Formats: sequence, structure tokens, C-alpha cells
Amino acid sequence: MPDTKQTCYLFLDFDGTVFLQGRIPPENRKALAAVQRLGHQLILNTGRARGGLDFGLEQYRGIAWDGMIFGSSDMNYRGRRVYEHRLSDRSALYWVRYALERRMWIRLGSEDGLLSLDFDTAPPASTEEEAVLERARRWMEAHPVAKLSLRRVDEQDMPPYGETVVRMETYAEVLPAGRDKGAAFLDFCGTWGISPEQCICFGDSLNDLAVFAACPNSVAMRQSPPELRRYASYTATGEFGVAEGIAHYFGKICS
Repeated sequence: MPDTKQTCYLFLDFDGTVFLQGRIPPENRKALAAVQRLGHQLILNTGRARGGLDFGLEQYRGIAWDGMIFGSSDMNYRGRRVYEHRLSDRSALYWVRYALERRMWIRLGSEDGLLSLDFDTAPPASTEEEAVLERARRWMEAHPVAKLSLRRVDEQDMPPYGETVVRMETYAEVLPAGRDKGAAFLDFCGTWGISPEQCICFGDSLNDLAVFAACPNSVAMRQSPPELRRYASYTATGEFGVAEGIAHYFGKICS
């Protein structure tokens, strides 16, 4: 258990954890604000690339994040940003071809944008395929790819450039070699001198497995897959697992 009389660091997944059904519920928002008023820190640890989460949109506002991790590669805290890991253009283009050949959707995420290609809903004619690849190449020239998501990666298909492939419940994520949420968490702690024992990680999906394995204290949402719940220090039983997890570690701090 962390020493809650000292500063604690809450690393929070976004989709399905903080952000539920198109909004940040007031129950989660209130609990996060309360723990922050006690002097603890809130660190966003989202699988999305920075360009895939627009905090200018109303539904994403309302939390004063102390630090952020995007896509296991892009971190900022205390006025400093660390962004050292990207997919190579040849790697990203390989996965675009992979999705194109298998007629599936793919999303390329960068620090300042998102490219969506939906080959499953409107697959291009064979004569248009090179134009699609050229569109992807041009986009990547302006937007180095931090991560990508696609409908699936078959078990027998090995990533050709050492990429990390995380197979989720309904899609797959492809990250630079050696990157995942656990690696990002440990990098963040090491960069800013934070003890992992003072951290609590919250999540709901298979891409949170790595951070739960690296973090001594963790809270799984009630809808989490069994694999994640097995790693969790605490599993929420109610809808608002963030608020419930905060109450578990900090007591009743919301009035």
C-alpha cells in the first residue's frame, strides 16, 4: 500500500476508466478533484497518441492533469516533455499494407493528428491502392507515427521491425519496439524521480496489463478482462471504478 500521508501518483487510463460512455462522469471527476486537493498527482496514461485526444472538446475537459503519457511514448510533466519513441515510416507503411490486404480499418496516431483508413467499409479498387499508400506516405512525412491501431493482428504474423503488438479484446495496437504502458510508467517514474511504491495505476483493458505488472498498486474496472483483474490489487464492483478505487486507498474524501 502507498503511504497516503505522502504524495501519491495516480496513473489513469482514459477510455473505459476515467471516460465512460462519451463523458467523464461527475462521480469520477469529483473523486479525482478531491484526491488532488489533498496534494496527490494525477497522471494521464492513455493508449491514444497525443493527436488522438483533443482536450478542446467539451466531453474531455474537467480534469487538471498534473502529467500525461500518450501512446506509451510521449510524456510531459513539470514543464518538460520527453518524446523519444516513434514507429519508422517503413514500419507504419507495412501495417497500412497489412490492413489494406486484409480489408480492415487502421488508425495512425501522431503527436498532432490522426489518420483513419477504413478499408473494411470502402475498400479501394486495386488501381487505387497505390494512391492510398501514397496518401499514407505523405501524411507520415508531416506526422511521424507514435502508434497505430487496427482491427486485428493475426497470432502467426510476427512484427517485421520488432514492434510491440498488444492484442486487445476488439482490436490490436502496434507500438515502437519495447514500448507499452508498463515501460512508459517506469520511464516516467525514473525520469522524474518518483517511487513506484507511491503510485496507483487504474485501467480496464489488456493494454493495461504491462503497467499493472510494473506498478505495486492497481485498480481494475469491473468490466476488465479476467487477465487484468488477476494482476489488480483491487477490482471495482461498481460502475465508477475510479471513484471506488480512490475510496479504497484514501478513504471517504468526497463530501
